[in-house]
Amino acid sequence: MTATRSLSLVLLGVLASASLAEGQMKSRPRLEGSKEERSQQVFDLLGPEHVVREAWRETGRYFFDKQLLGQKDWDGALRRALEAAAKTTRPSEVHTVINTMLGELKVSHLALLEHDVWARELAVEFTNRKSVRAGCELTLIRGRYFATGVIAGGPAAKSGLREGDEVLSLDGLAPDKSPHVIDGGHDPGMPGPHAYCLRVSKGQRIALKVRRHANGAPLAITLRPAADSLIAAAKRSVRIETVGGARIGVIHLPHYIHREIFTTARDALRGPLADADALVLDVRGRGGSSWVVNALLRLFSGRRAIWDKPVVLLTDRGTRSAKEIFAYHWKKKRIGPIVGERTQGACIGCRFLELSDGSVLCVPVADVRRLSGGKTLEGIGVEPTFRVCQHPLPYRNGQDRILKAGLRQASQLARGVQPQPL
Repeated sequence: MTATRSLSLVLLGVLASASLAEGQMKSRPRLEGSKEERSQQVFDLLGPEHVVREAWRETGRYFFDKQLLGQKDWDGALRRALEAAAKTTRPSEVHTVINTMLGELKVSHLALLEHDVWARELAVEFTNRKSVRAGCELTLIRGRYFATGVIAGGPAAKSGLREGDEVLSLDGLAPDKSPHVIDGGHDPGMPGPHAYCLRVSKGQRIALKVRRHANGAPLAITLRPAADSLIAAAKRSVRIETVGGARIGVIHLPHYIHREIFTTARDALRGPLADADALVLDVRGRGGSSWVVNALLRLFSGRRAIWDKPVVLLTDRGTRSAKEIFAYHWKKKRIGPIVGERTQGACIGCRFLELSDGSVLCVPVADVRRLSGGKTLEGIGVEPTFRVCQHPLPYRNGQDRILKAGLRQASQLARGVQPQPL
């Protein structure tokens, strides 16, 4: 059996941040059954320690800062992980052990993803394809699961699910017991609550019980997974809203993974948003490639710029990776105010590797300070011009304080009013 194979080499991406994939996957021996069944076969044949050692070895091989590995006792991390792995009985359990090990390094773009999370939620965005998905995630906060990342116009949103709804059950089972709930593969070494994806398939109907308000009565929702993509969501986001008598164009770019994101923004500025008095450019979400960063900046700055009217940029604490490079240069060029929260501070180049059991390892492989004028953004982020704290996630009821503030700022700029701190 071959060991690790490279899936892609990226500049600024991953899980909650990814970039344009390069290269082809190498061939490997085929095992029988689904990815989960094949993962179990590897587990049974070689033992959980094999995958732990493999993840540890490949992380050390490609890691961008070898000195940090020594400072963090990387050898000790392996010993602790092997001890924990010896007590596991399923691949998902050993994957949790591996993420605990990776989390000891306290850096971004370092995590182990379940294969179906990689394939359904991320890999398809590299190639501008749709996949059957739920259109939301779940975040665990103080023992309760809340809906987050609800994609506008996506399956979850169409079902009536709102950002901040507490998810009480899925098909009658609590989220921690449901086979639909799977680790989202977010950086274990970064601060913040744990996130989960929903494992779904075509034609499913999932009965949800949710609570919209604290101590409120449960609501019944039927989630119908459907083929969708974040690029399609970006196209759906294009609209004009009237605020304070001004016509404000809005577009949300969920990631910078594929150049179609740039095309979507360019076509919107030339087409349906061309007559707007001002623009709100929402870049909250995943990262992507440096090519998209540079191409989008040229739409607003330089001799080839096609937008010279007021524009407001939206960021939050989940804005990361290439988006942070973008926000840094946006601020430096003084294109327009940034409204929202400081970005996440997750800014390292990464590479994706498929391990022998089918799980996918994201490894930080490159310092990207050359793309930010030598400034370190990892662990720091980019501070907004006007800080606006988002509503707490629990029971948010779909409200978006950052968007509302951005629309107000854009309206003031369009009417010639100097924006004031919010």
